Amino acid sequence: MFVSNNKNLEISLPKMQKSIGIILLFKTKLYNMEEKSKKSKSIFKKWWFWVIVIVIGLALIGSSGGSKTQQAKTVDKATSSSQAESKESKPALSAGRINALAKAKLYTSTMSFSRDGLIKQLVFEKFDEADASYAVDNIGADWKEQAGKKAKTYNDTIPMSRDGLIKQLVFDKFTQEQAEFGATSVGL
Repeated sequence: MFVSNNKNLEISLPKMQKSIGIILLFKTKLYNMEEKSKKSKSIFKKWWFWVIVIVIGLALIGSSGGSKTQQAKTVDKATSSSQAESKESKPALSAGRINALAKAKLYTSTMSFSRDGLIKQLVFEKFDEADASYAVDNIGADWKEQAGKKAKTYNDTIPMSRDGLIKQLVFDKFTQEQAEFGATSVGL
């Protein structure tokens, strides 16, 4: 038994141990509860997961709807168009060509490139040279227009003489004709 100078503070050792045990048990339970709450919910308990599932489900149901006659007509059209395509013997595009086309379109819509410069850029990005050439030849770019845009960019940032601008555009792989068009388009 623990005895102090004050008679009111007499506490037995077993009672003190029991109190400390209860406090430690409470702290342990509280810690475990905090740890459980810190763990993230499973994905199935998140609201946004169910919204996505419902939207995808509705889209699938909506796309599979329609009468059987409409579906039959669609199948007939697809069959006849595929037969027509097979008669034309157009080869299917490879994934590399499709990706190169998309990248080439993106580049020409945001920056100015010469034909050869764009091929070089696509090859630098590890596209096959044949796919890069195919993409550049099939994006429908107006290379004179591209030269004009590039000339404007140069003229706005680094003013040059007409000859200097033409030399720079030729260095950027534009043809002489395209470079001259570009210089003329900016008033030089």
